[in-house]
Amino acid sequence: MAFLQDISVIAFDCDGVMFDSTEVNRSYYNQLLEAFDLPLMDDAAFHYVHMHTAEGAIRHLFEGRVPLEAVREKQRAFHYPDLFPLMREEPHLRALLRFLKPKFRTAVATNRSNTLRPLLDHFDLTTYFDLLVTSLDVPRPKPWPDMLEAIVRRFGVRPENLLYIGDSPLDAQAAAAAGCVFVGYGPEDLGASLHIRRLDVVATWLEGGGEGEGKPPSFFR
Repeated sequence: MAFLQDISVIAFDCDGVMFDSTEVNRSYYNQLLEAFDLPLMDDAAFHYVHMHTAEGAIRHLFEGRVPLEAVREKQRAFHYPDLFPLMREEPHLRALLRFLKPKFRTAVATNRSNTLRPLLDHFDLTTYFDLLVTSLDVPRPKPWPDMLEAIVRRFGVRPENLLYIGDSPLDAQAAAAAGCVFVGYGPEDLGASLHIRRLDVVATWLEGGGEGEGKPPSFFR
């Protein structure tokens, strides 16, 4: 995988890559639904809201059922950090960030909005990143490439110098449109340039460790 030699920036999606936020998102949106006496999410609704922006999720769940401004008022009153204990940091994330930090620039590109920095602060991860890009920072969220293009501009690199790790079709579409290297994380086949089920494998590849998900670098052992 010689093309990895050109990588100088590593960017992460947040939910599903850095954290398992399944229970957080389920609890958050179900509490909002309950506040308006609406049925809880089914699997299809949850799959949608888990990938999209909060605004997109609210429209998907409530538009035509409840005045959206009433829902937004509930959102403003909701203390989202109360849910942080339900978040689960992905295995090997912190070790990977420590491995990357001296050698690569690092970023987050997520459809989250104003909850990203408080979340990273809560887990003491903020200092590992040189740049945070959320849906509030660009004209268009994923699947548009705006976030990844913003990262490329900020660091003055070419798209092929950026490796983006994501877990959803929206991530794959954004990476393809931006022209960067996409790594698919998790069980779903996203048609990625590379696919992993463990984050430590990224370090193996970047060290020139060859194909597959074999033994991780000594840093992880």
